[in-house]
Amino acid sequence: MDIVNLDKQSNSQNNDTIEFKTKPKNEPKNTNKITRFIEQYLSYTLFTFLSNVTIWLLGKDSKHLIKWWFITSMSFLLIIRGFEFKGKKYHHFLIDMCYYINILTILIIMFDGDITLTFPFLHGSLPIFCIYNGDAFIPHSLTKTITFAIHAFGTVVSRRFYFDSICLPEIMLNKFNKSLCQEYYLPLTWNLFKFYFLRCMVVYLIWLIPYSFYVFTYKGNSFTLLKYILEIKDNNPITLFSKVKYLFYHILFTTLTLSLGIFAMQIPILDHILVTIQIICGFLQGSYFYYTGHRFSLIKFIYGKYKLNHNKKEK
Repeated sequence: MDIVNLDKQSNSQNNDTIEFKTKPKNEPKNTNKITRFIEQYLSYTLFTFLSNVTIWLLGKDSKHLIKWWFITSMSFLLIIRGFEFKGKKYHHFLIDMCYYINILTILIIMFDGDITLTFPFLHGSLPIFCIYNGDAFIPHSLTKTITFAIHAFGTVVSRRFYFDSICLPEIMLNKFNKSLCQEYYLPLTWNLFKFYFLRCMVVYLIWLIPYSFYVFTYKGNSFTLLKYILEIKDNNPITLFSKVKYLFYHILFTTLTLSLGIFAMQIPILDHILVTIQIICGFLQGSYFYYTGHRFSLIKFIYGKYKLNHNKKEK
């Protein structure tokens, strides 16, 4: 998965503060102007344009336009992310599962493949991590908004490619037209669930096996997802137990969220709710950032309040 705040490594909230006027000491004026132009003005214009065009296209009937818009836009954002992370020495994040799923989705849509191969990931694993981790839509921030797009763009667009194919209006209105829809839509049964789940696990294992080899063999000091998830500082060693623990969490999380994604694929109203919560959380967490200058996770906030009240009751 990707993350919103890669500066968590330093355990400092100040890195997330919006600084429109403060200029770092000893930094050339030209460099600062270029950085501010890219991070604030160009980034804001880019994401405002992308989001508005996406909303307009999703309201149109032509899936051909949506197809090539998603392929072009998502590829462009991934290329920017590649250059950005390489410069920041965060390039190890580029082999994480969310990038694998997005690239696979681009190829599936490009060649008119079976979107159900990645649909449960796009509507299960990625949205849940997005919501939990506090991904936010912050147009002036290139890093944070690309992170949000990586976890949400494919989710929104893939709905059109899947639900349009199963005649969603007829299903929602209980007017199931067998002659038009039976080829694409089957009611969810245990056997069908197993079929989708096993296919998704094959897709997952194709990525997981080489990734596990990388986790166990990598001995460098670069910032990785393992360090982020387990909150390991640079100076602390990564033990074998930490690596096993991380992979166990990854497999458990993916297994559970894939199940949710399969249910969302077969129960349209569940998918509506899940995607709506993801988008609302992205905007709320983004607005909180503009208000306070710090990142915010709605789920972690609610859990923190619950834990605090629970501890008070125990005392």
